[in-house]
Amino acid sequence: MYRLTLLALMALTAQLCLGQGFLGQQETPNPAELISEAPYFGQDFTGGYQTGNNVANFQIFDPGGNPLRLSELLEEGKHVILTTGSASCIRFVNTFNLDSQDIAYQITRQYMMDHIDDFTWIFIYGYEAHPGDTANCTSNCPALTIPAPNGDTIFQHQQYSDRLEALQLWQNIAANPDYNFEFPFHMYADNPSNMVYNNYFERPFGSVVLDCQGEVLKTAEWTNLWIGSGEGQEFLDSLLDPSITCESGAYECTDQSLDADEDGICDEQELWQGWDPNDPNDPNVITSIDNLQALELTAYPNPFDDILNLSNTKIGDQVQLWDMQGRLAQSIAITASQTLDLSSLENGIYTLVLISKNDRFSSQLVVKQ
Repeated sequence: MYRLTLLALMALTAQLCLGQGFLGQQETPNPAELISEAPYFGQDFTGGYQTGNNVANFQIFDPGGNPLRLSELLEEGKHVILTTGSASCIRFVNTFNLDSQDIAYQITRQYMMDHIDDFTWIFIYGYEAHPGDTANCTSNCPALTIPAPNGDTIFQHQQYSDRLEALQLWQNIAANPDYNFEFPFHMYADNPSNMVYNNYFERPFGSVVLDCQGEVLKTAEWTNLWIGSGEGQEFLDSLLDPSITCESGAYECTDQSLDADEDGICDEQELWQGWDPNDPNDPNVITSIDNLQALELTAYPNPFDDILNLSNTKIGDQVQLWDMQGRLAQSIAITASQTLDLSSLENGIYTLVLISKNDRFSSQLVVKQ
């Protein structure tokens, strides 16, 4: 099914890190699919995409299996505001609680309602902010479990079905008049790989504002503080100026664009859509990072200090570590040992990519601390 060459796979990996590629799945994930282990992102909320970055395309799904594809949203001519949240995130929940007395929550909610049609607001359910298993909290994590508004304790998702159930629980609560919430938005579940959260946010209630070409115009560490303080209102209001247009055209093909398979769709656009730039039969071939898991790769311990152990590697395999800015930090050929000495690597979050001799591919997020 996968006819990518080794060089094409390496290029695809680089583009995924840089933001041009495709995060997520072309088809609805299996409910039994395991959720990738969550790294600890810390509490400074400086990770994820930054202003000026070109983002990766993605496709995610709601609990009914209905897809949301970023590239299609960018064609609608409105600035896109992506926001993450969960039923165990008190800031997210309180923003939409009509009984909340905090002025920042009230201002944020009212601004969203007043401008619900001026922007494309997309809410994404990722990790639980304060799960029952506190050891699996990903950021901003005192040893504190925060239940959902109905009193249920939600544990960090182990299977995709767990995430769908948590999202459905939140939507049921928000729609129940007994709880007095106002949340007229559609919410989607991040895919089992957590790639949207890991690349876009790395924070429990953050926002990313995009123009219609997929460039990051602004990021917010805490959505309620950003809008509630007035800073976010001022910025978003500036985008509503009649002289500001949102022109689509992310990775449009030009006369100079490469088209390796000569199918009339340039390589940049095919990578952006999650298609194989070397297969003229696209878009029927899936090459998203979720669907290239032909290799079973385990890296441990994770997080690690200086030494990282790998399983299922063979002599001649190639290991690459890419930082969150899309730069190749280290490339190692597997010889006799499956133990990597990464003492020279700076602390941070990396995408570890394994490319085998027979062109199979796998990747995993690892954290050096």
